[in-house]
Parts: sequence; structure tokens; C-alpha cells
Amino acid sequence: MISRRLQNEDSVLVPEPTIANWIYYDRVPGKQKDGWFKSKSVPSEKLLRQLYLHKLISPDEICKTFGVTGNTVRKWLTFYGVNLRDRKRAMNTPRTKELLRNHRLIKPPKTFRSLTTEKAYILGVLCGDGHISARFAQLEISKEDKEFIHYFVECFKKVYGLKFNCHDRPKRKTLVTYISPEFICKDLLSYGNFGVRKWKVPNAIMESRRTEVVTSFLRGIYDSEGCVTNKHNAIMFSVVNRQGAAGVVKLLNRIGIKTTFHDYLKPYKTKARQPYLDKVSTVGIYGKANLIRFRDLINFTIKRKRERLGMVK
Repeated sequence: MISRRLQNEDSVLVPEPTIANWIYYDRVPGKQKDGWFKSKSVPSEKLLRQLYLHKLISPDEICKTFGVTGNTVRKWLTFYGVNLRDRKRAMNTPRTKELLRNHRLIKPPKTFRSLTTEKAYILGVLCGDGHISARFAQLEISKEDKEFIHYFVECFKKVYGLKFNCHDRPKRKTLVTYISPEFICKDLLSYGNFGVRKWKVPNAIMESRRTEVVTSFLRGIYDSEGCVTNKHNAIMFSVVNRQGAAGVVKLLNRIGIKTTFHDYLKPYKTKARQPYLDKVSTVGIYGKANLIRFRDLINFTIKRKRERLGMVK
């Protein structure tokens, strides 16, 4: 109806979906009929170059100044012979980084202060394979263990109400996820230090009386660092962090799983430095009863580890 009237009375053809969008988003152009559908004057080349090239403002930001769309600004820039930034360069401008930083500071969509089983799992992974700083958390794992990273991401969604994606790194044959909201990092870091040689079992985990919280934390640890050895009918866990390993032993003993605990010197060879020895702490779980208890209470998220555990006799 509106489309037909515009065509008959103003000789302007406007598709009905466009009109529907104007109404839905409350963006009907112009308040006065005389000003409808008049083309916008193109800003000077000097001004556009100043905004886009010198101030590094994106077309989607520039367009707000002139009351047009971002695509219109891109057309103006192309008309003036300005080479548009590709996605990689656009994402690395100071302006974009500032906008992303502000986006990370958005208030969380749900409360997250309580220590749930999902948060306990996240903490366990951060003690193992994960990395966290004041600005982001990261997990990178082999493609072979995709169920591991998918569950890790799902835990963030359940705890913080935000969905994150996994990205493929073909050359490294890995999957990686970045958790960037700073309120998440601040919350997780409030539980303790997660440096490779400095982490320890968070006090909140150590003091928890909920068995499901303790076992979920341990599952995160063993998904990251644990392995099943069928040759010795055992589950092994090795780290270059004695206090962290000792805390894991305490948790395992608390839920009735007996362990062995010892240190040894392991030789390392790298291209960056001369061969060297490093102290490694190893936690071993032996015996059918202990292995079955581990399987029933903790187990693995990673499929290949679950399958190997099922082969232990």
C-alpha cells in the first residue's frame, strides 16, 4: 500500500521489504515530505581522507556523521581512489581496538559469582593447557581432541551466558578459542594464579564440600595433562609444578583415589637453548579399584582418553 502510493504520488519506487525495515527499526527517512529521498551530498575528498586514512575511523563510524550507510561511505572512498583496508588491517587500527575493548567491558548477561561444576572445569583447564591474562583467556588443542575445546567453550556459555567460537589453524593442525571479555578474566583470576610453574589448586576448590565441584576441576586437569597408559594399567599426570601436583594428590585422596607421587629430572632439548634438565612431578593412579573409581567419578571429556581408560584391566 505504502509502496504503491510512493510510486504513484512521488514517482519513487521503494520495495516493500525496505519500508517494512524502516517501520520495524523506526528509521523512516525524513520528517518532512519535501525532504524524502533526496540524495546526500558527497563530502570532500580531503575530509574523507582525513577521517579514514589519518584518524583511522571505519566507514561504519564515519557514516554516522553524514547520515548514510557504511556502504555509501565505502563507495565515496572508492570514487576518490582510496584503497580500503582489508579485514586484518581494519581490526588492528587503534580505533577498532578501542571499540573492541569497550565491547569487552559490557556488563555480563547473567550472574556468575557462584562456583558451579562448569566453572570448576574451566579452572582445571586453566591450570593445565589453558592460558589467561587480564585481557583474555585462550585454549589451543589438537584437532584430534575437538570435543575437549567444544566442552570448554560450552562451560563459558553456561557460566557467563556468552557464546564463543573455535577457530581452525590449518598449519598447526589445531583448534583455538579466545575468551576476551575482561569481566570474565577478572572473575577467573580472582581464584588464583594460573602460571605454568606457579599455579596451585584454588582455595575455593580445596575448601569445597561438593564432590561434583572437586571432580569437575580434576576432569579439567586430566583432560589437559593426564594420560592413560595401558602398558602399566595406570593414569599418569605430570607437570613442572610440585605444589600444583601436590594439591591434585590431596583432592584425589579426599575422594578415595590412592596415588603415587614422585619427582624426577627430565631432559629437554630445544633449538633456542642448550639441552637441560627440569624437575617434573608425577602423580600415578594404579590398581583396578582406583582406576574404576576415577572412571566413575572423574573420567575424561576427551574421547580417545575415555576409550583408553575403558581398555585398562
